[in-house]
Amino acid sequence: MGLFISNIHVRDVAQSAVVDALSLILETSGFKAQRKFTPSGPCWPEKEALGYLISPMQGRWVTLIQAHGWVQDGVRTYEVARKLSLLRKTYALTFHLHDGDVLYYNLLNQGRDLDGYNSMPNYFETKPLSELDIEGQRHDCAGFLELLPEGRNTGDLAEILNRGWWSAHDGKRLDEDGLQGEEDWTDEEDRLIQMGNLLQLHGEPAGFPYASWASEVGAKIPWAAFVGMEARAEGQVPG
Repeated sequence: MGLFISNIHVRDVAQSAVVDALSLILETSGFKAQRKFTPSGPCWPEKEALGYLISPMQGRWVTLIQAHGWVQDGVRTYEVARKLSLLRKTYALTFHLHDGDVLYYNLLNQGRDLDGYNSMPNYFETKPLSELDIEGQRHDCAGFLELLPEGRNTGDLAEILNRGWWSAHDGKRLDEDGLQGEEDWTDEEDRLIQMGNLLQLHGEPAGFPYASWASEVGAKIPWAAFVGMEARAEGQVPG
C-alpha cells in the first residue's frame, strides 16, 4: 500500500487562532474536541476519533496534519479547510496524496474555491475521459499569484504540476486507457515536496517535511511546538 497523506496549510493566521477555529468547526459539526500536548512526537487519535496536529507559524503558514484515516461520519478535509479559510478570512491549501499514486489539492480564499488539482484524472476511470471532462479538471496557477515567494512565478509552479499525466495528455502520449507511459510517470510524493518547497509552506525553500511526516522525516519536525487535537462524535464512548 502506498502513502496516504492529508494536510491543510493556512496563510497568515497565528497557531492559536487556527486552533480556536478548528475547535469551533469540530464542535459545530457534532464533535467534542480536546487538546493534547506533542512534546516528543505526534500524538495519535484513539479509534474512531478525529486527530489533528497543528504546527506553529512557519514563515507565513500554519500546517494542520490530519492524523486520522477514514472515520465514519467524520468531517471532510476540504470542509475543514473551507471553514478555516472563511472564519479567518484567509487562504487555505489542502493536499491529499492517495496511495502514493495521485496528488490532489484545493486552494481556497475566504471560503471561495480558487483552484483545484488532480495529477491523474483518469486514475479511477475505466475508459478515457472526454476532452470536455479533462479540461474541466485542468488547474490554473493564477490563484497562487499572491502566495508565491519573491523570485518565483506561476511558470515555476506549472512546471511541477504539469509533469507526468498532464504533460503526456498535452503531448498526445496517453495510451488507449488514458494513462501515461513509464517515461511520463512521476513520483507524487516528490511532487508534493517540490510544491511545499516552492511555496515555502514550512517557512523554508528546501526540506519540506509534511509529505511523509510519520516517517523518519518526522524527526525534523518541531513537535514540541505543535498543538494536538482529538475529537469524537458527541456521545461516542472512547474505544
